[in-house]
Amino acid sequence: MRLCVTVILAAAILIVFSLGIFLLIPFPIAIFQSIVDSQVYLQVKSDGQFPKGTFYWSKVPVVQYWTFHTFNVTNPDEVLYYGATPNMLEMGPYTYAETEFKDFIEFRNNDKEVYYMNNKTWVFDQSRSCDGCFQADHLQLANSPFMSVVFMQLQQPSSSPVLGIGMDILTLLLGEQPIRTVTVAGTLFDGYSDPLIDLMNSPLTKTLLDILGNPVQLPQVPSGGFFPKYSHTCDGNYTIKTGKDNTDNVALIEKWNDMTHLPWWKTEETQDVRGTGDGSLQKPGLQKKDTLKQFQSFACRTFNLHYHESKTVKDIPTYGFRIEDDSYDAVKNVGYRYDNLEKVNYFPNWPCGANHTKTDNGNCAMVDCNQFDNFCHACCDGAHINDTYLLPPGMVPQRCLAGQLTLVPFGAVLSAPHFYGAPKEVHEAMVGVHVDEEEDRPGTFYINPTTGSTIGGSFRMMLSVPIFQSLPWTAMSNSPNSILPCFILRINVDMHDYAVDYVFFSVVTVPNIILGLGIGFTAISLISALLWGFLYFRRKQNSKSIVSNNTSREQWSISEPEQIKF
Repeated sequence: MRLCVTVILAAAILIVFSLGIFLLIPFPIAIFQSIVDSQVYLQVKSDGQFPKGTFYWSKVPVVQYWTFHTFNVTNPDEVLYYGATPNMLEMGPYTYAETEFKDFIEFRNNDKEVYYMNNKTWVFDQSRSCDGCFQADHLQLANSPFMSVVFMQLQQPSSSPVLGIGMDILTLLLGEQPIRTVTVAGTLFDGYSDPLIDLMNSPLTKTLLDILGNPVQLPQVPSGGFFPKYSHTCDGNYTIKTGKDNTDNVALIEKWNDMTHLPWWKTEETQDVRGTGDGSLQKPGLQKKDTLKQFQSFACRTFNLHYHESKTVKDIPTYGFRIEDDSYDAVKNVGYRYDNLEKVNYFPNWPCGANHTKTDNGNCAMVDCNQFDNFCHACCDGAHINDTYLLPPGMVPQRCLAGQLTLVPFGAVLSAPHFYGAPKEVHEAMVGVHVDEEEDRPGTFYINPTTGSTIGGSFRMMLSVPIFQSLPWTAMSNSPNSILPCFILRINVDMHDYAVDYVFFSVVTVPNIILGLGIGFTAISLISALLWGFLYFRRKQNSKSIVSNNTSREQWSISEPEQIKF
């Protein structure tokens, strides 16, 4: 009976110890992540309802704060009439709260893909804007409708010279100039009316063009501004992978607006959107060695991100993945080069200085002047490549209207704030544009590596519009060759508390409970084993003592008569 009890106790201690070790080592290393993987991929129940993870994906539990700093040209007359360098005055911040939800959700291909559209809304947040910052504030900046007409003619060089003269006279009659006064709201989401746009979109103009055989293709400009009427709309349709067959593929884009490639870029790497994410959800089990690729529809392009730091955000452990500093380097990334149809050298001192002269020494056929390392070679003409001029690193073109397939009808340049990453020649040519090395980086996303959920983050960019001297256009005949910053946009992601609590419970509370149970079971089993061993050996020791005492008494009893007899 005693042996049976001993065996049962030993088995119980062994089981508890094994359970503790299991909860301490195999469970957190492999099994817990597998459980998370089974929950975070996008799925729909048989009754048509979404599990909580998929529900949070469909109703994104975050607010994105779009903070704008606009630029005001304080000397427009000197710029337009005397070719002076524009003095830029930064205004703001003007903050808008952006919320979104996914609509028209449809699971396809045996639930391996899901189709949806993003419904986005922006609301001005006065409390997060500066004191005295209002949407009705006025500023003077590049006039996008006028520049659209200028670039319309550049894009159609075969159009009649008579037509060009007529367009120049028309812009003068309508009072159009490269720089105009608009409100902040008009610049951003409300848009603003413009006589030139009204005329281009009028039935009369369309009728006349039909009669003339449509000699020109008018730019598609519904309104002035940079995000006109964009609120309460969507940024096209998406088809993404659900991760059902492989959670490494969760939320990776297959198509945007039914396209796998962006037609406005020039290389396979810059065109292909497949395998990118939107920044809200990444694969679970994220590792520091991973490279993330994001597609941002309002920037019309993709970005690469690499691990930068580990950081706790809202008490949740995260990995910070930073957008590459050279994301706006079109010299390196040739697919993002600005076409420069105007053939203007905006920064004549870059990259070779003002005194560089091209000289053919007879061996120039061996020199590839398209390579940056050769730009300043005696055989090459600096940034003058293929009969136009390259823009310096730190600038790429903005090719589509935000979240749309419509091409930007005017010249637009996208960069990090204050041209972060651009050479000194760019900053020396600007007045009122100053770089902050930390605040102007392209951005960082803080992602919980267990679930792949973005807990916080930031994205930063600046939009600029080039103006230049052009004799065929009277209003631009004295303009300087300059790239005018229009606004800086900083997007900060703020997750709702209920979603933070859900993630915190899943990745912090539950593992801590498991850890506590593992430590507890292991400690109890070890203490029980030690206590059992102590009692066992003490009992053995006591048994030896009793046997020894009994033996001594027996020996004494035998020897005592002999002593008496003696």
